Amino acid sequence: FRQVVDECLFRSNALLADLCGDPFDSASSLPVASGADPVRLHVEPVEHSHLSLLLQSDNVAVSKFVMVLSYDCIEISNLSNLASRNLYRQLHLFGHRSSPQEVLLEGEPQKAFGESLPLFMQLCETTIRMRDVLGNLLQQLNSVYSLRDKNVRPLNSIKNLKLRTAFEALGEGLAVFLVLDEIIKQNAHIKSYLALFSRMLNKVKLDLDTFDINVEDLDLIDQVVGDVEKLLEVSFFQARTINLVG
Repeated sequence: FRQVVDECLFRSNALLADLCGDPFDSASSLPVASGADPVRLHVEPVEHSHLSLLLQSDNVAVSKFVMVLSYDCIEISNLSNLASRNLYRQLHLFGHRSSPQEVLLEGEPQKAFGESLPLFMQLCETTIRMRDVLGNLLQQLNSVYSLRDKNVRPLNSIKNLKLRTAFEALGEGLAVFLVLDEIIKQNAHIKSYLALFSRMLNKVKLDLDTFDINVEDLDLIDQVVGDVEKLLEVSFFQARTINLVG
C-alpha cells in the first residue's frame, strides 16, 4: 500500500511540474505506466486575442469575418458620432425663431430651407450609409447564427464566441434612426418648410425665363428636394428596418 501511495505522489508532483512549464509545449516529461488509465486534458486558450492576431490568422474565414465585422462596427460608430455632431441639434432647431410671436415674412420659410439644403443632403447621405452598413453587419451575423445550412457557417470551429460589440453597434445604428424619427416628429417646421420650398421650385420650373437660374442647378436642387421628400415619407426606423430584413 505504501508503494502505491509513493507512486501516486511521484506522479502528482511530476504532473504539477509539467503544468508549471510551457502550456503550449506538446512534449511531456510525465512517465506513463503501460497499465495505467491516462488522464485526459482538453486545453483551450481562454485569454483575449488581439484583433491584429486574428486578422493574421491562418483561418481565412475567421480573418475575413473579423475584418468585415470590425469595419462595420467602426463605421457605425463614426456615423453615429457624425449624426450627433452635425444632425441632431441642427434639425431640432431648424425653423425655430427667437420668439414664438415673431411673424414670418413671405418667402422666409423657403429661404430658410434653401439655406439648409447641405444639412438635408447630409441627412440623406448619413441615413443611407447607415442602412447599408447595418445591412452588411446583419449579413455577417446571419452567417454565424443562421440555422439554414450549418455546413457553410464560417466559424464552426470556434467555441464560446461572443459578439457583444457587434450587437451593441447594431443597436447604436438603429438608435440613430429612432432619434431622427423623434426629432422630425417634434419639429413640424421641417416638413412644412420642405413643402413650401418644393411648391416654389415647381413654380420656378414653369417660368424659367422670369428667374435668373441655371437649368442644371435647378435640376440638381429639384433632385435633392425629391430625395428629402422620399426620405421623410416613412419613419427612418420603419423604412430602414424593412430594407434591412427584406
